[in-house]
Amino acid sequence: MVAKKKETAIRRRRGKSEDTNIVRALLVVDAINAFASQEYGGELCVPEGELVGPVIGHLQEVGRELGIYDLQVAVNDRHPKDMFNFAHMHPHKVPFVDRVQDRDGEWATVYPAHAIVDTWGAEFLPGVKVDLFDRVFAKGTARDKDSYSAFGNPQLLSWLRKKGVTHIDVVGLVHRICKGLTAIEAAQHGFRVRDITDATKDLPIDSFQWVLNEMKYLGIESVTSHQVIG
Repeated sequence: MVAKKKETAIRRRRGKSEDTNIVRALLVVDAINAFASQEYGGELCVPEGELVGPVIGHLQEVGRELGIYDLQVAVNDRHPKDMFNFAHMHPHKVPFVDRVQDRDGEWATVYPAHAIVDTWGAEFLPGVKVDLFDRVFAKGTARDKDSYSAFGNPQLLSWLRKKGVTHIDVVGLVHRICKGLTAIEAAQHGFRVRDITDATKDLPIDSFQWVLNEMKYLGIESVTSHQVIG
């Protein structure tokens, strides 16, 4: 009886439960240089964006050591230089405010050029433990179609299903855009989702406020990395 209580306590600390069918993945979204602060040289100028790298890296290391995460996966923007919604393609549009239509007639926000494939902006932030990822996927690779959610790459969902993942912890950038939309879509696909609040930074863009509201509506749990790894 004592041994079983001890085992249960260890599993709780590791983010597990007595249900051995749980398979938990750490999903890292856009933890790349493009989303760092202006002072750091980030192309999208996310305040303190570079600070999430060490937080994510520590979560990766301890999460692997304690067996909290069965899998670790990253999904990053890998944009072509002539992306349809880049600001230099629309000199009369205001970045972060104006929108343009993609190939399907859907509206997408205009952004400064960022995360261009094979550039510094597309590289992982310092502190992220790249060697601990089981897979790294790209998104936003088409010139005429943007992809905010990590699930914009359909290979991600197929891979998670194949691996039997049931629970996902989401971290990365930006909180109310790519990371938040990823958390929402993960929940819609039936995964149990946690939003790790100190492993992200935000851009206060009013048009994406609905993402924060939807995360709450779907019951996505907000936790800190300290709550996860103890």
